[in-house]
Amino acid sequence: MPKFRIRKRYIDGLVNWLQELRLAGDESRTRTWFATLLKKELDTLEDARIALLSEYADKDSDGNPKIAIDKSGKKVYDVPKEKLKELNDNYNKILEIFFTFEPSRDIGKMLVKAEKLVCESPYLFGPREGMSKEERTRQIGLEEDYFVWCKAFGI
Repeated sequence: MPKFRIRKRYIDGLVNWLQELRLAGDESRTRTWFATLLKKELDTLEDARIALLSEYADKDSDGNPKIAIDKSGKKVYDVPKEKLKELNDNYNKILEIFFTFEPSRDIGKMLVKAEKLVCESPYLFGPREGMSKEERTRQIGLEEDYFVWCKAFGI
């Protein structure tokens, strides 16, 4: 029976890459199914991140996390600098946890299709002529992550 096992830190990149692919028909439906499955785990991961931020943030008089405005004008939890390292260490521990999906027999067929979609992709990884430095760096990272994604299927 097929299964999928990947560290949580790689899920967001995989979802973003899947959304970049130009697909049609059955491949597009497979991508949508797989991306939806992964996005549910991303939602769970985001909930854990917010809970950690809330835990480490300074509290107001009612015991609620204080809100600050960052340099870009965005509202953020007010976490003191002396707590940031511990917060980041704990979040990194969460990112190292494996997300494992072991489907039933019927859904296992979809996972096999997703494996083929990802691991037999014609997508060209790595830097190419005419790319900006930022895009070249991103492509190199994608190429490295691609091997992790395929290994998650057991390849």
